[in-house]
Amino acid sequence: MRCAREAIAAGGVGSVRLEDIAARARMSVGHVMYHFGTRDRLLLETLCWSEMDVHAQLTGDLARLRSPLRRVTHFVERYLPQQPRDPRWSLWFQLSAAGVDAGAFDAVEPGDLAEWYLPYLDGLALEIVTAGSQAVIDPVVARATRRLKMELVGETTSH
Repeated sequence: MRCAREAIAAGGVGSVRLEDIAARARMSVGHVMYHFGTRDRLLLETLCWSEMDVHAQLTGDLARLRSPLRRVTHFVERYLPQQPRDPRWSLWFQLSAAGVDAGAFDAVEPGDLAEWYLPYLDGLALEIVTAGSQAVIDPVVARATRRLKMELVGETTSH
């Protein structure tokens, strides 16, 4: 998966081929296919691995930092793309584009969605945390999911 991430960083997620990843990993394409089945599955697994890697690094880094301001600054630095063709973010965009191409999502500008949806999630998180023992998480998650579905697929029902 590290080789997949490197190949994505080198050429972009749209042009990366299983052959490129296999060559970097010094494996045959058949061997890569045996473990992942498809290019999309490999990209999805790489995204999951990459997110877990970032989380592990961030958790360790934040534990070592004492200043609250430095901790917040470090979080923002790690959260945002590390380079113009950041492979982690490229994978997220690929996943979104695949959903649009498959007709599962409406074409939504990621920046526009993030501008209102992430603060919305922050507000819901605050609602849960401040409710203490009275917090009922499932309805809040359902509400957040409903709002996202409305934006991505135009779903307006409460199912």
